[in-house]
Amino acid sequence: MVARLYGPPVALGELEAELSAAADRQLDLPVRADEVRMDSARMLRVQGVPHPMRREALDQLAARVRIPATYLHRCPDDLVALNVNRWLERLSGELLIRIEGDEVRAVLSARYQPVSHLSLVRTVLEQVPDDTPARYELSPLHFVAQVLTPTALSDDGMHGGLYLGNSETGHRVVELHALVYRVICLNGLILMDSASTLRRRHTKRASDTLDEARSMAREAWQTASRLPGRFEAVRSVRVPDPEAALDRIAVRYQLGPDLGRALIDAYRIEPGNSLFDVINAVTRAGNAPQLELTDRTELQQLGGRILDLAERGERWL
Repeated sequence: MVARLYGPPVALGELEAELSAAADRQLDLPVRADEVRMDSARMLRVQGVPHPMRREALDQLAARVRIPATYLHRCPDDLVALNVNRWLERLSGELLIRIEGDEVRAVLSARYQPVSHLSLVRTVLEQVPDDTPARYELSPLHFVAQVLTPTALSDDGMHGGLYLGNSETGHRVVELHALVYRVICLNGLILMDSASTLRRRHTKRASDTLDEARSMAREAWQTASRLPGRFEAVRSVRVPDPEAALDRIAVRYQLGPDLGRALIDAYRIEPGNSLFDVINAVTRAGNAPQLELTDRTELQQLGGRILDLAERGERWL
């Protein structure tokens, strides 16, 4: 699977079609540990059938048998097989092997309760029309989507929406948050409000997680419909030196030099002297293509956190 980065919104139906096509190529194999072996070509034999392994799946297998993944990647192929098989022989219990096409995409504990990207989208958005705008990012490790209100909720082109996050390979939790999206800068601000936020590990029944997500989505849509007005309200809060404020934000929230530079770069695209402009720069930096998804998501969530703190009169800087 080739990673797809955030871009302009597409129709929700297009997103569903891509997720459905991916699901058709996927297979789960619950197996005993003694039904799994590595061969000298780094192929994982599952019940005797050889499968190529994605790097991240080999990392998971290494963790499962308690071999440092960095060491395993440096080993010649025959030594990889020798090491892995030696410890697989001592491993008891069951594993969940997740396959896509012919490749092993994940090696997980049998306790892992998969929530598919497709079922998350269909459950949470079951009443949402197919032409609803959605931005999304999809890679072998993660899926995130921003599903937007069809029409703007402010004169500045701001939409309410939902943020969904998931991994089918054990690399992140199931997430749902309210958000506000600003068309002019492809800018999503994620609100980490506990009343409209869901974060669940893949350790409970998938149907229970999906039921929670469906219920939480109703509250999140209502929260999202109010967000544009809340964001607009901070235009009246003056910030005398926005670039200095952004530098202090980078220090206060321990963002590091790459994210700090992204804040300044984003601000200079659309400068201004209000708290709105500062928050806008933080969330706009969350689109910087040179940053990892975790960093971009952190910036979009930080924008929501600053907005929430400022509204409550608490220290945000």
